[in-house]
This record gives sequence, structure tokens and C-alpha cells, in this order.
Amino acid sequence: MVGCGNMGGALLAKWATLPGFEFTVVDRNGSQVPKGMPLSSELNEVEGKSFDLVVLAVKPQQIESLSLELKKHIRENTVVLSMAAGTSLNTLHSLLGTKRVVRMMPNLPVKVGLGVVGFYTENANLESVRPMMDALGNATGLSVWTKSEKDLDVLTVLTGCGPGFIFETMRAFVSAGQHIGLEEDVSKKMALQTFLGTVQMAMESTSTLEELREAVTSKKGVTEAGLVELRGPSGLEPLMKKSFGDALKRIEELAKA
Repeated sequence: MVGCGNMGGALLAKWATLPGFEFTVVDRNGSQVPKGMPLSSELNEVEGKSFDLVVLAVKPQQIESLSLELKKHIRENTVVLSMAAGTSLNTLHSLLGTKRVVRMMPNLPVKVGLGVVGFYTENANLESVRPMMDALGNATGLSVWTKSEKDLDVLTVLTGCGPGFIFETMRAFVSAGQHIGLEEDVSKKMALQTFLGTVQMAMESTSTLEELREAVTSKKGVTEAGLVELRGPSGLEPLMKKSFGDALKRIEELAKA
């Protein structure tokens, strides 16, 4: 793995337990690398070594500057797995000199084994590596293959950016609890348990989300009164759609940069 920040470290913590996999990490900091895993600070320190898989866990803007060194470690059968958001396959093919590239988009809940990991490649010759990719994805949560690169970018917004949007929603939930009189620690504890229980119910139920919402909403009751603002013309759904649209636009801008 080249680069190992929060996401790379979270993935490696789960991948380290997989049978048949051995990882070497190149990262100048190294603070997120699991204990005992081979670590080098520069790519030239692993020169001459052969790797079946090269995982790019660096920022998108770093790939071009690293490309010359990276090429030295990409053999004829090496598969490159890129986590660089917004960096297209065409760009990666051009910079790395290989078409054996799979794009990957994990999200932060991989840290607790409940993440979503999206994959996409347009190289039909990489069909044989799907089981390996799925093993990596399923070790951290749910593995999903998209039908197009555009779909992977959309998945990035929903699942990659999603935790940030949900954390902000949680923060607002806690703040609203304080606003009506709860202490911050009590409001946070109750809010998080409410989110946890509600998500579990939604996952186990065969009802739609609308049906589940209506089951909690008595006519002219307390929940209905609170939903008036949330479901209004400037409410939660239009705000969320605007947020998703802005995030997708940013991905498209990064792809063109």
C-alpha cells in the first residue's frame, strides 16, 4: 500500500487478518500502519520487490508526482487498486502505463467492519481478480461493483461522503436536543442510540422508509408537528439533494483537473 492515512490504516487493520495476504506499506508518517506490518518511508526503499497488488491510498494530487516511481513496481501481472477519489481510469492508465487498474471507493465505517466498498474496472481481463477484490471489500463491510465509472462517482457521494453528512445530521440532532433543554452528554447518548435503533429497525423491516415513518407519526400528534418543517419546501430532502449535487460536481471538477 502506498500512503496510509486514516482510511488506509482502517482498511489494513481488517485486511491484516485475511489468510493469503501479506502487505508492505510505503508511508512517510506511518502512524496509521498496524503494528508489525512492514513499513518503508519511500518507494525506492522497496525497489526490486515484486507485488501482485499495488494499493494507491494517497491523495489524488500526489499520484502524478509519484507515477515515475510507481511504474518501477508495476509488473506485467500487477493489479493497481486506486482509492483516489475523482481520478479516472483514463488518467490512471496514462500516468501508470497499465490498464490493469481497479478503482475502489471505501467509506469510513470500514473501521468498524460496517463499511461500503465500491469497485469498478473497465478491463474485462481483470474478471479473475474479482474474488480477491471481494475478499478485501467484504472484510470491511459490503462489497459492491458498479456498472460504470459514473456510477462509482455517484456511489462515492452516497457512501463515501455519506458518513460526513450523517455525522453532521447527528450533530444537529444533539444540538436540537440541547436547544429544548437536555444536557449535551445526555442529548448525544440518546441521539446516537435513537439513530442506532432506527437503522436496525429499517434494515430488519420489509416496510418502506415512508411506511416506517408513518408508523411513528400519529395524525395531529407530536411527531407530525415536528415533521412539518423537515418535510417542507426548504426541508431535509431538498437540502440533501443540493448537498449530493454539490459533492458530485466537485468529483467531476477533480476528474478534469
